[in-house]
Amino acid sequence: MIVLLPQGKTGLPGLEDSLAVDTLAGWTQHLRQMQVRVFLPRFKLTGEFDLPQTFTTMGMVAAFGDDADFSGMTGRRDLFISEVVHKAMVDLTLAVV
Repeated sequence: MIVLLPQGKTGLPGLEDSLAVDTLAGWTQHLRQMQVRVFLPRFKLTGEFDLPQTFTTMGMVAAFGDDADFSGMTGRRDLFISEVVHKAMVDLTLAVV
């Protein structure tokens, strides 16, 4: 987990305004170890994502239909993928880092 802390007079709005993929990549290239005391609220975050559409858009089409060939697993051609689900959870219970 990367925790971004605002600094200077612009505070959190300034941090949010400057946050972009390229900016974050630049920041993470220059990470250094230092000891700080940060208090974070306890939170739990979960997300669930259905991925068949994502995989078919990326070109993995045959695995989700009658053209699927998983015969190497069973010797038969009657298997196909009907669902792909990614579930993730972040549970921050330690409030002092």
